[in-house]
Amino acid sequence: MDCHYADVVLPDLKVDSSSCGGKYTITNNSPYSTSKGANASGRYPVGVTKVSYIIQYGCGSKKYCEFYITVRGGKAPTPICISELAIGLMGMDSNKDGINDLGMVSIWAKDLNLKSEPNCGYGQLTFSFSPDSLVMSKTFTCDDLGINQVKMYVKDQGGSQSYCQVRVDVQNNGAKIENCVRKTTEPGAGEVNSSTKYSFFGKAKDVNGNSLENIELSLYNKDSLYIESTKTVPVITMVKDSFVNASGAMVYFFEPDTTYETVTDTTINTASILKKKSLSNGKFSFDKCLLGGQDYVLEVKTPEKNGTINTYDLKLIADFAFGNVLPKNELVKLAADIDGSGVIDAQDLQLMLDYFAGKNPEGIGSARFVLNAEGRSAMGESFIFESVSKSISNVELVLINLGDVSNTAGDIPGFNINQPNFGAQKANIGIQQLSMYPNPFAGQLFLQVTVANNQNTTLRLFDQLGKLARTMPINLNLGEQTVSMDFSDLHSGVYIYQINVDDQIHSGKLIKQD
Repeated sequence: MDCHYADVVLPDLKVDSSSCGGKYTITNNSPYSTSKGANASGRYPVGVTKVSYIIQYGCGSKKYCEFYITVRGGKAPTPICISELAIGLMGMDSNKDGINDLGMVSIWAKDLNLKSEPNCGYGQLTFSFSPDSLVMSKTFTCDDLGINQVKMYVKDQGGSQSYCQVRVDVQNNGAKIENCVRKTTEPGAGEVNSSTKYSFFGKAKDVNGNSLENIELSLYNKDSLYIESTKTVPVITMVKDSFVNASGAMVYFFEPDTTYETVTDTTINTASILKKKSLSNGKFSFDKCLLGGQDYVLEVKTPEKNGTINTYDLKLIADFAFGNVLPKNELVKLAADIDGSGVIDAQDLQLMLDYFAGKNPEGIGSARFVLNAEGRSAMGESFIFESVSKSISNVELVLINLGDVSNTAGDIPGFNINQPNFGAQKANIGIQQLSMYPNPFAGQLFLQVTVANNQNTTLRLFDQLGKLARTMPINLNLGEQTVSMDFSDLHSGVYIYQINVDDQIHSGKLIKQD
């Protein structure tokens, strides 16, 4: 999200290990890759980078795999609008009685722009009153008489967008429109009073409902976090001049010339940031500090340490994965879904087992907040509340510690992750291995696989040109099994198989012989 670099994450390059006796080395020539082996992931600059993998086989054969990585600058343009605009309605005499009884006036989005600036080299900007489509103008009538908060969206050619807010004062002065009044609605029907201040209340707790004390929170108006100041600075340039000397030769020289330009500096308005800490009961409040119609950001600081991982957690996640027990709520489910796949399965259990084996896999123990407020939910530590129109209450900030699901301290007495019963269950879940044999094959082909649940899938065979040659529906049952398939009528040649098992796509090369 800047104009310079992006972290690019790639999968490992897969190579058919049966070629040339199975011995090979893989290198990459990317100057930006973290390692020079089978994975060219790294921090790449904005632009296009050509990357090559070189596969050197033990038998002397060498092959290349080339591709391009394109990184686009993602920093949104800097919107700078005029802060306030006063416009007068133009009167209309609809019944021809000599008295203006209607009024309207239109403004253009670009007219609200002061000096918005593009970033990342995207020079052309467009201005709109809508974030989703190009709405270049906005019309006001007597219904809008008075102060209106208007958002003007600025988008660059790269598709990045940001906005600024303008205070538009619609007036009925020169037109003298009869009975021109602002439209009012019942409270809660959508009309926002920009002068009303609303409150913000909530509670911080953990996944098991325990109150969290001293959670640091910051609340600020999204549009007034930054303040601009201008100053005049001297700019010295060298100006070329000349004269004719006594001998008639032209002599050139440079002398300094000073001009002045206005520079705008942007700083954080720390005075606009409200800070609180949750009380012993987990509650926090910001009283009458939110202006109607404004966008506010709530930032929450995640504690460095939250909860402990023990064998109670391991056993419970194993029960979730086996299907023996269901998570008591969605929050526990989120904490147990360590790999973020959306389901609690063998992969999550394997990460827990790796943790207890001392491998410290990424994810386990990390903390994050979940926001549940007014029917909404979001992940992260910054939460945006747009166009506030009433006090916000009953905000729940739930701290989830990945892997910590049991709400129990210590370890299970006498529990051993290597005990026979637990090990047998562990071996029977998840897709630990998948193999297709024999290879080469003449007619009968066998699929040996272990799956976590009953499921239907399809085996697909593609020829060397990438054309789909055959499909075979397969029903898989929980546990380990071997499935027999007959491809006697298939033409001889090299095929690529593809099969989706436990939401993982597996592929490989098969050779059909007569």
